[in-house]
Amino acid sequence: MTIGREVRGREALTAKVAEVTRFVTGDTTTFEDPGLAGAHLGRLLDEQPRTLLVLDDIWEGEQLDPFL
Repeated sequence: MTIGREVRGREALTAKVAEVTRFVTGDTTTFEDPGLAGAHLGRLLDEQPRTLLVLDDIWEGEQLDPFL
C-alpha cells in the first residue's frame, strides 16, 4: 500500500489507515485518531491468517506510527 509524501496530519493519516483496513479486511469502521485506527487494524489482522502488509513511499515517522 502506498502512503505518499502528501499524507500528513491526523485526518489524512486516519483516512489512509481506514483505506488500508478496508482493502485488507473489508471493515469500514471509522476513527478520528490515526493511533486508534491503527490499533483497530492490528486487532483485525490478529484475527486473520498471517498477512504481509507492505507500506511504500513513507516519508515521516508519523506516517508509519499507526501501523506499528
